[in-house]
Amino acid sequence: MSYRDRINAVVQSLGAELGSPLSLAADGSLSLEFGGGRHCQLAVSDTEARVSRLTAWVVAADAAGHRWGLVLPDAELAPDNGAPHRHAALRALASM
Repeated sequence: MSYRDRINAVVQSLGAELGSPLSLAADGSLSLEFGGGRHCQLAVSDTEARVSRLTAWVVAADAAGHRWGLVLPDAELAPDNGAPHRHAALRALASM
């Protein structure tokens, strides 16, 4: 499975966990839709913004008690939850 295919799988899984459609566009941007027609979009090419948004999603998913995974170019965390999982994800994000 290619890196992009893995990212697409994670994006779809996270969207399902959040209960909101989350998609990766052909231009590399992430789009998360919320109720009431609200959405946010993130340009994947902007590394600092991407890491910041992923960090926020890690913290939010952890706070909600969801099982979640993370796929980065140099690290992959299988779906899990809890403080050790959150810390591993934050360390991986900090090293980007």
